[in-house]
Amino acid sequence: MVAVFRICAIVSLIFVGVIACNNPPSSQSALQTDLGNRGNSEVRNRFVDYRAKDQHCSNSGTGKRVLISGFGLFSGADFNISGLIVEALADSQLWPEETNLTTVTENIELGEDRQLRNRSRLEADSKGARTWQRTITINDKTVTLCLVHLEVLWDLAGAIAIYEASLFQPDMIVMMGRGGFESIIETGALNEALTMSGFDGDGVPHSVNTPVGTGRRTPLILPQDHPGIGSQIAMTWDAAALKEAAEPWLEHLPFVSMRVAPGPRSSNNYICNNISFIVLNALRGNPVKLAGSTLIFDPTVTDFQATDNQVIVPVSSALTDNQVTAGFLHLPYNADDSKATVVGWARVVAAMITAN
Repeated sequence: MVAVFRICAIVSLIFVGVIACNNPPSSQSALQTDLGNRGNSEVRNRFVDYRAKDQHCSNSGTGKRVLISGFGLFSGADFNISGLIVEALADSQLWPEETNLTTVTENIELGEDRQLRNRSRLEADSKGARTWQRTITINDKTVTLCLVHLEVLWDLAGAIAIYEASLFQPDMIVMMGRGGFESIIETGALNEALTMSGFDGDGVPHSVNTPVGTGRRTPLILPQDHPGIGSQIAMTWDAAALKEAAEPWLEHLPFVSMRVAPGPRSSNNYICNNISFIVLNALRGNPVKLAGSTLIFDPTVTDFQATDNQVIVPVSSALTDNQVTAGFLHLPYNADDSKATVVGWARVVAAMITAN
């Protein structure tokens, strides 16, 4: 098995041996992220289990409201910097309640302690994600955060993100993942799904969670049976302004470059693109049909509905009616897991979310 360094933007690197899926497509399969009967059922049931958990974000708190997500282990990696940033922002020992960006790395014990990598693993009782909510002050600006650390799984990650956003009602959504040699502020997502498996909370390939093609070279993420759903969708944030806000703090990190993508990238067709396309369409008020149309987020319904074969989840009008700033940030694969680096990247994200 060849190690894959890029979780979301896979161009020429090849992952061998985990993308075969022996499940037949479901009867509704044609143009959507269909994971086969077993895969669709698993995503649907795991979402129901996740929804039944006690700990979720809510619309309480003060100041600007920001949902930040990152991913866990994948493809043999020892850690995922995006998930570790989420963990750091959730930890008052690493990110105090009152923070000044200039001094945040001076007020805590940093160094080369690499025990943070242990936090990349998502245990079974997380049901697909760990979630926290906290209100903090950054440079005298109050911010309430909904922090979501996700397993790398097709459709389930997107479903959890929509669900938490609907409960939390954010002003801004920052989705993050581990990418290639540089940090990229994405500006769009494609309605395309790579036929490569997802990974469980231990970072083990999960072949059941693999998009199934049905005569198409590239399966779609969402069926184009609604006029609002097309072949691509734009991020709603000001990428250039975010890059400008981040740059002063990137200088404190080793070997980092950041650029703004000119538009949706064809090489970005893994689960980072999947969650982006799903969340951005939900924010537009489009129906989001996941797992072979067996898990549907519908802004026109008011009650949760579940049968043996289908689950329908309401989406808060407060989420779809507001102009939420949302986008995806790819982080470099060579960022290490020392406290200094993780908190340094958390500082970059903090600068971006408090820029306006």
